[in-house]
Amino acid sequence: MNRTNSKRQTVEDPVRLGCVGLGEVFAIRHLPVLQEERRVEVVAVADVQAEALQQTTKQLGCAGTDDWRELLTKFDIDALLICTPHHLHSEPAVAALQAGKHVLVEKPMAPTVEECQLMVQAARASDAVLMVAENYFYMPALQKMAALVEEGAIGEVTGLRLLQANPSSYPPAGHWRWSAQAGGGVMLDPGVHLCALAGWWGGPVQRVWADMYYPPDPGREVENSAEAVVDCGEGVRGQITVNWRAGAVGWRYEIQGSEGVMLYEYYRGAVPARLRLVNQDSCRDFEIPPAYLSPHSYQQEWDDFLCSITEKRSPGYPGERGLVDVAVVRAAYKSYETGTWVEVTHH
Repeated sequence: MNRTNSKRQTVEDPVRLGCVGLGEVFAIRHLPVLQEERRVEVVAVADVQAEALQQTTKQLGCAGTDDWRELLTKFDIDALLICTPHHLHSEPAVAALQAGKHVLVEKPMAPTVEECQLMVQAARASDAVLMVAENYFYMPALQKMAALVEEGAIGEVTGLRLLQANPSSYPPAGHWRWSAQAGGGVMLDPGVHLCALAGWWGGPVQRVWADMYYPPDPGREVENSAEAVVDCGEGVRGQITVNWRAGAVGWRYEIQGSEGVMLYEYYRGAVPARLRLVNQDSCRDFEIPPAYLSPHSYQQEWDDFLCSITEKRSPGYPGERGLVDVAVVRAAYKSYETGTWVEVTHH
């Protein structure tokens, strides 16, 4: 396989990384991992915000630029991390892949199916790793739920109820997430997480029905709540509820089966995370990290990305999988616009 600088995947000779987009997701989630990850050397970072750029270069002791293109033309990197706003994912991803660089791109992979397809095509042509940073796939509690489903702990999956309630104070006024340019609102982000869970636990989503609410505020150009029903085939349907309107911030996931029900719930600052398996005459609790956004998920995410480079294999969450998640999201938007069920095309 034609891996770029594939020898650089050890502590002695680490992966040389470029990062574009230094906002909250990078600073809160990825930066702590990169500061401790000895298999990675951050060579240069890019952002148009001078303050973020200055702060990050100081924290990481690396070079900085306000033009992401320079990461590919002026610096010797092996891989690129993309944490820009959603609509700015595909261009640097395609350019990096065409240059033979491995890419880890934040979710959603891109706002449109077409952009995702371009990214996948570029990865296949270059034989570089393209991985979507779908951190829910790497959360210990959610991995445990998937394992229990696989073991048959609740029999055949019959239904899903997936809730993610986010604060009405987020995103703050003027945030780029409120812009139509981002490609969508709460159904795209964080709704893509729930679409990923539906496909993981219930099977490939075949069709979608959705309703959404757009606030009557000219400064908020996208929806702030969405309800969707996903049909995973064989009688398995799931309900997705996601919003930016809640007074309590929480996650509640229920997987229903022919022989039992599994329930995960966590309400930030109020109720520690809990995973419970209920059968007809028994109830079992599992030991899991007490917080939802456990640091384990991002470290596991990075471990998978780095190992996929070293071992020359596909990552756990490749571009093809991220593309399917976006296809489900776009089907939800189309359903809202048409008032009908919309088939999901699996590319």
